[in-house]
Amino acid sequence: MRPFFLLIALFVSSCTAKSSLTSSELAGQSTSEIYQHLIEDPQNLSPQALEVLKQRWSTGQVPLALELSRFSRDEDLDPLFDLVVKKTGHQGFLNRRTLNSWLWKQDYKPLPGYPTFKKQLYEKIDPKFAAYFNPEYKNTIRLDQVEWGGVRQDGIPPLHNPKMIAASKADYLSANDVVFGIEVDGETRAYPKRILAWHEMFTDTIQGVPLAGVY
Repeated sequence: MRPFFLLIALFVSSCTAKSSLTSSELAGQSTSEIYQHLIEDPQNLSPQALEVLKQRWSTGQVPLALELSRFSRDEDLDPLFDLVVKKTGHQGFLNRRTLNSWLWKQDYKPLPGYPTFKKQLYEKIDPKFAAYFNPEYKNTIRLDQVEWGGVRQDGIPPLHNPKMIAASKADYLSANDVVFGIEVDGETRAYPKRILAWHEMFTDTIQGVPLAGVY
């Protein structure tokens, strides 16, 4: 059985069954490309496709399988998750946190084509997300640690170039309120935590220096 995951029904398989990839088609596909076909239709996980993934197994397949698990309810993918559990040596109750904690302790060796897979997957949530996973980008962080936070782009609107007032006029703040201060070339500004808690991000320009802050 598939490990227990929090599933979000964003992708719905077509009611009309599609033909699975043939053996000759599988031979010409990279491992990442096979996973891309599973995004479009979980029924592409034929016994032949599963055998190919088994024969090509590497830890690099784990993030692709975990990301598919988050956004698909299709039971056709159960054999794939059984394979992941077996290959990673896990037993008993599992959730995404358990497997991710294990994964992030391993050396990061992503499959060729992983950014393309992630781009294809995430643009189904929001087409704007595709720009985050451009295969031509040089990544300085592990892509398997980039996870959707639950909202589409700008679902939490950032605070752009906020209007400033003198501290003496900020009567909506108490003496115990936390503010985040910035000083650039002698100019100081303060951003109250209670406001950033709503927006989570701000952009501003101080003394001609563009800034972005994330809370």
